[in-house]
Amino acid sequence: MSKSEIRRKKRPDGAEPVIISERFLSSYEVQYMEEYNADALHKEYRERFGRNFTSLRDYKGSVEEYVAELRAVFDGEDIDAIIKKHPQPEPISIEETLALLEKRK
Repeated sequence: MSKSEIRRKKRPDGAEPVIISERFLSSYEVQYMEEYNADALHKEYRERFGRNFTSLRDYKGSVEEYVAELRAVFDGEDIDAIIKKHPQPEPISIEETLALLEKRK
């Protein structure tokens, strides 16, 4: 049974929970992925192929192998151009966040 089928099925009362992912991301893994702009590469992959690249939580290897495999998809292309195409949003201050929340009220 695929993970998407597991997610779609409703569990009867009292049934054991279904573990979708057994892996939790460490701060090192998150930092490594940010350093190598994996988010931009994920977005490009989704645009080109119409589906998501395997998530790190579901990947069996290390974060280094994961990022190398993700970058290998775009082998021979200008990775920097792909990263510039999908820039990370700039963090906003608490004051700006509060102002946005006030506007939405």
